[in-house]
Amino acid sequence: MAGTARVSTKPTFPYVAWYILEILLVLSYSLRLDRSRNQHVYAFVCFASIVMYYLCFTHMDGEVLKKMAANTAWGMGCRMAAMLLYLSANLLLTDPLRDITLVEDRKEDAVKGASGVKAESNGHGGPRSMYDKSFLSRLWWGVIVSGNPRGVNFNYASFEPKPLLPPRPTQETRLSFIISQLRVLAVLFLLYDLSDTINLLNPHYTSLTEPPTRDLVIFGSETLGKIIWRAASLAYGTSICLVLDMEYRIMGILGVALGISKPRDWPDMFGSFADAWTLRRLWGKSWHQIFRRPTIVHANFFLRSLGFSQPPRTSAERQFVRTVTLFSVFFLTGLIHYIGDAVWMQNLNLFDKNGPGAMHFYMLQPVGILLEEGVSSLFMCLTNKEPASKLNADSDRHRRSSGPPTWLARAIGYLWVVTWISLTLPLWTYPQFRHGFKNDMPHPNLICSILSLYRTVS
Repeated sequence: MAGTARVSTKPTFPYVAWYILEILLVLSYSLRLDRSRNQHVYAFVCFASIVMYYLCFTHMDGEVLKKMAANTAWGMGCRMAAMLLYLSANLLLTDPLRDITLVEDRKEDAVKGASGVKAESNGHGGPRSMYDKSFLSRLWWGVIVSGNPRGVNFNYASFEPKPLLPPRPTQETRLSFIISQLRVLAVLFLLYDLSDTINLLNPHYTSLTEPPTRDLVIFGSETLGKIIWRAASLAYGTSICLVLDMEYRIMGILGVALGISKPRDWPDMFGSFADAWTLRRLWGKSWHQIFRRPTIVHANFFLRSLGFSQPPRTSAERQFVRTVTLFSVFFLTGLIHYIGDAVWMQNLNLFDKNGPGAMHFYMLQPVGILLEEGVSSLFMCLTNKEPASKLNADSDRHRRSSGPPTWLARAIGYLWVVTWISLTLPLWTYPQFRHGFKNDMPHPNLICSILSLYRTVS
């Protein structure tokens, strides 16, 4: 294991286990289970036990994983934690074969109904449900759904009237889509190299076994240096964002080039960060929505457990539901990344300053969201204007009544978001880099090579 992560005596995670776990995830979407006989519970216990065995009783060798699966111990730990969440959502809390349908199928059935043709239905999950399909049909459907966690083209990720995902690509031909994606990939690669260079220069990102690369002093001030380098920790989040975006676009190019999918099936992984003038907009519109479905499913389960099985009727109930949903989503997301940290560091201690810090970062995000909404509501009371929380709703009524935020309000919002992330992200990233996390990241070193060549020539 890279860096200073503790050496483990557990057996090494076998490469074939990666395929086994992915097959189990596909089956959780595909199996037709008799819930009256608790078959879904037995399936969850069986599948989750296998995942837990590999998660808890094998050693994630980072070097082996990078060679065989192009992954890291941290990445595999996060993936298995996410699998547990998906298994719970698919087998215990929902019935994917009945609940998940293609949006295109619904549109086709609507056209048939308008034409007097009876739409297909099985009496369980509505039009064109997969419940009564053959096993091979359901298995292939499970492959498609499990490889499409944001639900593009499915009923749990809509584009209209209130979009949950970025707009679909406008390119209509394969060639134009591929050329467009290659152009974006070139820009993303350069941006990644820049952010990676900043990470390598950041004195906070030094391993516990390495001497500091440089001191914190900037312009003769250590205090100023600490502030600037802490803000520079945003480059880590940027690099993660860019890696995910590049991987996604490469898969899109391959899918379209091979004729497996269409250009319209590949909306951008991330929304526009120009929209991120509040924390709620950052996480709800600009950031990827990979874990939206399983986290919302579990949040709704928590609410039902608290007695909120019906839509809230009063403003106090609505605020309570929103708050519980908000904290539940960030808690589950934090748990996924905490497990990745714990597996990689071989450290479960949440209170160790050099231990897993993901949970600290993610649980502070809903606090920041509630704080900004509280300040926004106070501003509304003092000025009789619409709060930012209502502007976030993006409804026509709010746009007509109050219009978009002014350039000054947005500037303050961007400053607030950057400040909050700069304060909270190091709680997670500093311990990672102290354990040598930068050794597991790809380093193009293009900028450093150019600067080195320039110095040599000059």
